[in-house]
Amino acid sequence: MLLSMVPTIEARFAIPIGILKNNLDPSLTFLFAILGTFLATLVALSFLYHILPKITWKWFTKLTNKIFEHTHKKHSKKLESFKEISIVTFVAIPFPGTGIYTGCIICYLMGVPLKRALLLNTIGMIISGAITLLGALGIIAVI
Repeated sequence: MLLSMVPTIEARFAIPIGILKNNLDPSLTFLFAILGTFLATLVALSFLYHILPKITWKWFTKLTNKIFEHTHKKHSKKLESFKEISIVTFVAIPFPGTGIYTGCIICYLMGVPLKRALLLNTIGMIISGAITLLGALGIIAVI
């Protein structure tokens, strides 16, 4: 569960480590990995939506505004029409850099409401975890 909270590791690596390396029960490994990643999602979204806007350092505000404006200007047209499915798909792809932390940042940058961001990231995380679980079980079946 703790391993699945680490950025870039998340459930996508915690599940195979739990099942293949530590011989843990696949269903419990999946459940606890998803729970750990969900808790990490709550922390990341809470930071982005509640704490980040309250930081009033002049240099920090200027930097984040510049990043947000650039990102929104460059990518908003591409994502706007398929925003929700794009976020779910992005989070669901089980590769480093495409997990819930990045998904939370994308939701924040794209102006997705907090509850919706939580839902979209959770759906993507469950899909990613299921893909990873099936892959780990497939490796066991082959061995």
